[in-house]
Amino acid sequence: MADGARIDEGLNLRDGFSSTDMVSLGGARIGGDLDCVNGTINNEGGVALNIERADIKGDVFLRGTFSAVGEIRMLNTVIGGDFECEGGTFRNSGGTTLNLSAARIEGNVILAYGFSSDGTIRVLGCQVGGTLECQGGKFNTLIVDTSTVRGRFDWYHIQDVRNVHLALRNTSVDAVVDEQASWPWSGNLDLDGFVYSRFADGPTSAMDRMDWLGRQKNFTLQPYHQLSKVLREMGDETGAKEVLFQMERRSRFESRRRLIHAPARWLRSSEDSLSEVTIGYGIYPGNAVWELLGLMALGWVLHRRAQGAGLMVPTEKDAYIEFRHKGKATDNYPPFSPLIYVLENCIPFIRFGQDDKWQADPNPLPASHLARAAGSKWTRLKSLFLTRLRNRMMLTAALRWLRWGMICLGWLLATYLVASLTGIIKVE
Repeated sequence: MADGARIDEGLNLRDGFSSTDMVSLGGARIGGDLDCVNGTINNEGGVALNIERADIKGDVFLRGTFSAVGEIRMLNTVIGGDFECEGGTFRNSGGTTLNLSAARIEGNVILAYGFSSDGTIRVLGCQVGGTLECQGGKFNTLIVDTSTVRGRFDWYHIQDVRNVHLALRNTSVDAVVDEQASWPWSGNLDLDGFVYSRFADGPTSAMDRMDWLGRQKNFTLQPYHQLSKVLREMGDETGAKEVLFQMERRSRFESRRRLIHAPARWLRSSEDSLSEVTIGYGIYPGNAVWELLGLMALGWVLHRRAQGAGLMVPTEKDAYIEFRHKGKATDNYPPFSPLIYVLENCIPFIRFGQDDKWQADPNPLPASHLARAAGSKWTRLKSLFLTRLRNRMMLTAALRWLRWGMICLGWLLATYLVASLTGIIKVE
């Protein structure tokens, strides 16, 4: 029991040091290192090593074959150097093995190279001046919350990863070094509020990193925004947009799932589907432009063929009669342009007069032709003629439906495009 002790130089509790009760240095002032390399402290169910509120000018070594049964308590502890636990074994099953809450460590925190903990490690409100290194360790639960790490967060070669729970909540680090094989399994990861500037090593593709985010137990927006920001700063604009797109899709799914009434859920699902297909939830407004151009191209091809088959006729009575007898309109009647006609019907508020002057033939063949065909003694010719008539009637009906479809889809695409460009529809 050395609470409040003043030690001008280092304290050596190493190489054969053994305690079967708590070692307490609460509030102690140590001028050098606290060296517990290869030591043993056993206080099962209690606090094994208490250095709460201690001020240690040098490093703290709990490494080698160091073994502790019970909690290592370091609340509000100040360490002027590194905190090294390579190879150390920390046991407190069902409880906290290492508590660094509100600690300030000027150097690195090394929980690596054979480090083993079967309980919870709490790094809450902690300030780390260097790297938080977790290479090759064996963890049960690591909670880093509301902490600042000025260096990297290293997480790779983790042992028995299927049983690891990792929370990096409201914590900032300079960079992330990790690997996919060490990522916690689905439901065992929490990245809400985790801020980082880059991936120093490890997967950097949007697809891989979305798998990383998808392993979180609860869906939140911040991890997706953060990943998108980092990918954009790394020059991967395509990946950044894809992350936001997947975030918006998941967010809308979660919102629909909370709706109680089926009609409201159906309406929300319909709107979400339209927004996704047309403008990618506002992330890909160019989709609406390409879809509109595709609709116009289809309409132009079909109406050009319809023009060649004589299925597009004037709307005015006299011009229509003239067209039916001579196969063309009078010289003073505006000629039919498939491109202008489609443009008018696909894009709202554009008017050049084609839509008012031309239409799909409402009477593909005169009724007299039908009567003569019905009374013909040549059954085969009659059947062929009636088939041709029926096909032309179906084509003109299809042209009318096509026009209505172009008008509806044109309004829909234009509306979503304007809503996206003006920010009415935007990413959350």
